Amino acid sequence: MESPPGVAVGEIGSNNSLSWFAAGAAGIVTSGGVRDRDECVVQQVPIFCRTRAQSMVQGRIEFDAAQVPINIGGALVRPGDIVVADGDGVIVVPIEHAETVAKYARQELDNDKVGRRRIYEKLGWELDDTVAEAFGARDGTCRPCGAGNLGMPMARRLIDRGWPLLAFDVLSDRAAECARHGAVVADSVDDIADCDIVALVVPDDAAVSALLDDGSLLDRLPAGRLVVVHSTVLPATAERLGDRASGRGLHFVDGPVSVVPNERARVH
Repeated sequence: MESPPGVAVGEIGSNNSLSWFAAGAAGIVTSGGVRDRDECVVQQVPIFCRTRAQSMVQGRIEFDAAQVPINIGGALVRPGDIVVADGDGVIVVPIEHAETVAKYARQELDNDKVGRRRIYEKLGWELDDTVAEAFGARDGTCRPCGAGNLGMPMARRLIDRGWPLLAFDVLSDRAAECARHGAVVADSVDDIADCDIVALVVPDDAAVSALLDDGSLLDRLPAGRLVVVHSTVLPATAERLGDRASGRGLHFVDGPVSVVPNERARVH
């Protein structure tokens, strides 16, 4: 609803908001005022307003049209656009940009949760709903270890497909490149032990063993998690690591990836 500037009237109250809600309205957004706050809170009808006002004028609201573009507080809202509101305010997403906005909004949300979760753990606080489900855009958290010739294009493809990503590489410039594409960068290999999926994209048997054997990553991962080795390793190495993982209650996949240099960007 668009309210004329300077009108200090509680246009929305407990009665009309509840009747609109009963008629199928999902919520109410107005550039004007709201009254009957206590009753509105009890009724739990979503109402987002610019101000509160005690006064009321009969006939203050008149129906004009439905399913037409409307300007609310300077923002154009068209039929089919997406309106999202919370305690911080209201935003309108044009329907033609909804998928892109959702992708980056989710990425920003998950990255924020990762950072706040680390601080919670450092403070010894119990995890709550605002941090406990970081990386919730998918059924698992994906954390690639290695961001070189193969790891980087794989990481970029995962990000493009909407997977929240925590990346680690011993070379800080590669990790920074991942961050520029939207990944969260792990401070150390220890950070990847608390995850659902670990994807290793490192050069050879020695590098894989350094992480899973010498680094004891297999011993630190909780049971039920998935380890995917995309490196080219000897069959005996894959079998040995698979047996170790199985003994720890982990899932293990030997999934080597090979690609010629000019085809790196097409890894999928």
